[in-house]
Amino acid sequence: MDPAKLQVAIDTFQKFDDEDFYQEILTLNNKLVDTFYRVRALGTGALSLAWLSQGFFGAYVDYARKTSKQIDVVGGLLIASEAGAIEEKWE
Repeated sequence: MDPAKLQVAIDTFQKFDDEDFYQEILTLNNKLVDTFYRVRALGTGALSLAWLSQGFFGAYVDYARKTSKQIDVVGGLLIASEAGAIEEKWE
C-alpha cells in the first residue's frame, strides 16, 4: 500500500537531555510527515495501537519507549499483534 495514503500514529515525546538523540527523533518525525498522508499523536499508545488494529492507522511509531513504561502500551500491543500487526524498524 502507498504510504502517502496512510495515516501514521506516533507516540508523543518530550525533549531529551541528549541533544543528538533529540535531533535524530526530529529528523525521523520530519521523514514521517513527508512520507505519510497524516501523522497524528493521540497521546495514548494503547489507543493508537487499538486503532491500528482496526485499520484506522497504517503504522504506529514509538520513538523511545523506556522498558519501564511498556506497561502503558502492552494492552494495545496484544490487540495489534492478534490483529496481525508486525513490528518493523523503519529508517
